[in-house]
Amino acid sequence: MSIAIFGAAGEIGSRLTLHLLEKGVDVKIFTRASISPVLGRYCLKPIAIPTNEISQLSKELRGCSVVINCAIDKKNFSTTRDLIKRNVELVRNILKASEQADVNKVIHLSSIVVLPPKITPTVINNPYEYSKENDWYTMTKIATEKIIHNYHGKLKCIILRPAIVYGPGLSWSIVAFSRIKRSSIILPANNGYCYAIHVDDLCQLIHYLTENKTNQLIYGINPELVTWFDFYSFHASSIGLKAHLQQQSVPTIESLVRIPPTPSLIKRNIQWLIQNPFLSLLPKITILKIIGKRVTQWSTPHINDKINDVEMIPYYPPLYPSPLELEMYQSNGVFSDDQIGCGFSFGYHKNLNDGTKHAGCWWNFKLQELMPNELTMLNAHFKRK
Repeated sequence: MSIAIFGAAGEIGSRLTLHLLEKGVDVKIFTRASISPVLGRYCLKPIAIPTNEISQLSKELRGCSVVINCAIDKKNFSTTRDLIKRNVELVRNILKASEQADVNKVIHLSSIVVLPPKITPTVINNPYEYSKENDWYTMTKIATEKIIHNYHGKLKCIILRPAIVYGPGLSWSIVAFSRIKRSSIILPANNGYCYAIHVDDLCQLIHYLTENKTNQLIYGINPELVTWFDFYSFHASSIGLKAHLQQQSVPTIESLVRIPPTPSLIKRNIQWLIQNPFLSLLPKITILKIIGKRVTQWSTPHINDKINDVEMIPYYPPLYPSPLELEMYQSNGVFSDDQIGCGFSFGYHKNLNDGTKHAGCWWNFKLQELMPNELTMLNAHFKRK
């Protein structure tokens, strides 16, 4: 069986490609970017994604039984509308070309972000009542998913909604590690669910969907019930740190989140300068001296000499959730086994403890415990830093 992967250079697409190659699957990759050195070892030749040449795309898809679409065009456009239009056009062309090439199945990677941020039992029971968030990513995922959902051709189409995908090199783990090292994370006291899935489990789920019959809509979520408190705590312990987590009531967080941020040092000085009516009467040199003194006063830390010999306790500034994150942190719906693939005999293998240890090895640069593909991602990550 030959499988075509669109977006094979992406965060999930590259891991999926490697997973299928290791399983001996014949893979054809489509991408706009260059592939990683690890994939290059397999002598793969990436095919540029033609956005409007359906006949050319159909020719390239000949012989493929399954098409997996992981691609999302993040290229800057003049408007969000243009960005959505570009991605919708790509999905439509994939469907048309797949029909012409006699492909059997198309698997489209959507996202759990298409649902309202606060996932409740009511939200789960109404899977096509979409989120009202207006960020470009959510709107693009909703628009492209609708194309697949409303398709009525001869192709078997599956919509896969991965949730919080974490692991080595994955954005959610990078966010967790970065916040743990720098901040005291504020969470609501009601311990909402975090619908986590390790990237290796997601790749295995996609591979399973290529070979088996399932529902049209599947969620990529580990059945282990995990809270956001667990998610940050396990990430912290995987790199030898203690997570600084504070739980507060939702009304308290909401009242504090709405407090406007403190102006920056430069902004405060400019405001002070503009609002002082006497400065216009002083010579320029005097103004410069005053500004210099003012900046020095604001920027110089005041340290009490009497405590210089005492070990200072590190300070972790509180990190309050954004309004969107606060909604996410309050999710309390539970997905059924059929909705996440377990009812179709698929089994998830990496629980949160093992999955975060895997991510922690990548973050802490423990070479002996990493696969070659993770080493490549690690080097790329530190080059970006």
